[in-house]
Amino acid sequence: MKSSLIFGFLYTAESIMNRTEKNAKDFIEWSMKNLSFDNITYSGGPETASCSNLSGVQLLVNTIPLGMFPNVDACPLPVDFSFSGVTTVYDLVYNPWKTELLKRAGNGGAQTINGFEMLIIQGLYSLSYWFPDRKKEIFKMMETIIDYAAGILKNFNNI
Repeated sequence: MKSSLIFGFLYTAESIMNRTEKNAKDFIEWSMKNLSFDNITYSGGPETASCSNLSGVQLLVNTIPLGMFPNVDACPLPVDFSFSGVTTVYDLVYNPWKTELLKRAGNGGAQTINGFEMLIIQGLYSLSYWFPDRKKEIFKMMETIIDYAAGILKNFNNI
């Protein structure tokens, strides 16, 4: 059985779930069919999750700012949470490069992804709306921009 959990509330979580309740239900249905997930759970609110609603979860997506600079020691999961069985953790936070959540998940064997690339892509999409005639050119630069900016942020965070 595959299961996912999205930590979050309001707009960021809604954008991950595709903005409306109907779109979220469609997304859940599509994910369960195409990604072989048996259960997708949406958990809202700024409180720390309890371990009882995390058993069997393989994909965790964090859409809340816990762990973002300057509160780099914060994490939405209890310290004793075991990442056993969790395959992927995606934290939309991009500073620091490795949040406490990503550090714990990585130490537990999960693949980790931070929100940096999403931040850059959102910026490029914004530019493409302002300069629609240069959209192709803007997106050709995407990989170069991501690599360059990632290098700067990694050095800034000493990783």
